[in-house]
Amino acid sequence: MKKILVIGIIFLFIFLSITPSSAVDNVKKPVTPISNGNILYVGGMGLGNFSKIQYAIDNASDGDTVFVYDDSSPYYENVVVHISINLIGEDRDTTVIDGGKRGDTVTINSDGTTVNGFTIRRDGWYDDGIKINANQSNIFGNIFENNGAGIYSFRTNGHVVQNNIFYDNHEGMRLIHAEKFHIENNDFDANYMYGITLFYGSNNIVSYNTITANTNIAIQQSYIGINVGESSDNVISNNNIISILDTCYAGIELSESTNNVIQDNTFVKNGLVRFLSYQNTVTGNTINGKPLVYLEGETNKVVHNAGQVILIDCEDITVQNSEISHARSGIELENSKNCDISGNSMFYCWWGVFLKSSPNNIVNNNRINETRYGIHIDNSRNTVVSGNTVENNMYRGITIDSSFVTIKENIIRNNSYGIWITSGIKNTLMSNEITNNYRGIYLIRAFSNSFKKNNIYNNELDDAYFVNSFLNKWFRNYWKDIIPLHRIKGEIYIERGWHFGSPPPIIIPIPNFDILPAKEPYDIPIAG
Repeated sequence: MKKILVIGIIFLFIFLSITPSSAVDNVKKPVTPISNGNILYVGGMGLGNFSKIQYAIDNASDGDTVFVYDDSSPYYENVVVHISINLIGEDRDTTVIDGGKRGDTVTINSDGTTVNGFTIRRDGWYDDGIKINANQSNIFGNIFENNGAGIYSFRTNGHVVQNNIFYDNHEGMRLIHAEKFHIENNDFDANYMYGITLFYGSNNIVSYNTITANTNIAIQQSYIGINVGESSDNVISNNNIISILDTCYAGIELSESTNNVIQDNTFVKNGLVRFLSYQNTVTGNTINGKPLVYLEGETNKVVHNAGQVILIDCEDITVQNSEISHARSGIELENSKNCDISGNSMFYCWWGVFLKSSPNNIVNNNRINETRYGIHIDNSRNTVVSGNTVENNMYRGITIDSSFVTIKENIIRNNSYGIWITSGIKNTLMSNEITNNYRGIYLIRAFSNSFKKNNIYNNELDDAYFVNSFLNKWFRNYWKDIIPLHRIKGEIYIERGWHFGSPPPIIIPIPNFDILPAKEPYDIPIAG
């Protein structure tokens, strides 16, 4: 009677495996044919049933089905599938294949293999749950836990991965040089580093998955939901990517990737990160219920009420009246100019505002707090930062790695470093309130910058300090101490080797001076 029920389950499985999906589908999916092959049984009490999964596979032929009962579970095996079969477990919650510490739990070496109805696990994150060395497999309805990668593939194509649970793996899926994968309706929860890794891949579809980050705060700081590197022509759509804590690194990261479609995804407490990635289509996505605005090559637009803003090669864009939180970068500009970022609030981001190679922009009257780096200006000349309140940021309030930047009339307080200038030349900082930071102003390899009429006091370690920085001018700043000549500490630092056993660096203390410090603090208005 039980075998009759099993046969019914197998035919139901075959029917489901050929049912078309309702998702966006421009990739041809493999179809598991209805086979007249034999059914081989593993476990249970039946006469002639095999005691191990591998014994059944070794006695099967192409097109056969190996059905595994949960009576004898867990099966402590490292299974190698070397023929095209349907490998089916009785119940994914109770039919367990445990690879121990001996290698990959299941290895697929034959095209057209199906794996369904198992919990696939290992004892540690060293090897993988399923390692795919063939094409056009169908993997659905399984649980993957405690593996290096739940599924690992290198240079294979045409697989369908549906309705699986990936829990507590180092990575949910790791796909290298993958093509024509269809990854749909899976649940990725509490995996250590990444939900899905896709490197050097093309023409894959990742849709309708739920990816939830690990709740360990140390892990979340580097967690990426979907990590896409040097890949093109993929569709990532209609996924829910959820962070529980406030520190997730990225929902989706695009690194050196082009011509991908990122569409209709829902980000919660995370967002989109990109690095050297261009000509991607990013549309219809939301972050914390607000639109992710991604513009490339656009001009003369107004953006407001956004959840994250990314501008690439844009000009004359106004970003205003947005309250942005829990994104890697709240507002990011690359190769964009003449933009106005005004009247926004950023908090719980890694960067509040990030400008890269973007000259002639205005950052005005924004509130930036509880980020890691408030405002970061990288090679963005003639930027004006004025009237902002930048406070309570973990590392730096304002970072300047650029020249000819004007920082004026800002409130910069309660940050680790109020202002950090590295390799900056001829920047002007005037009429700012720089107070109650761990270090008020820090300069390293910075030259010919001007500091005048700022309030710089009550900073814990130093109000200002410089390293290998020269020709900087300090004039009429208020330091709280009423003396005719205010001394600013600094040093010349000469490294004498980086390897173990090198002699210690040479450190020569040198001062600079504010020759006419103010006797009273300046009245600097707080941004509205």
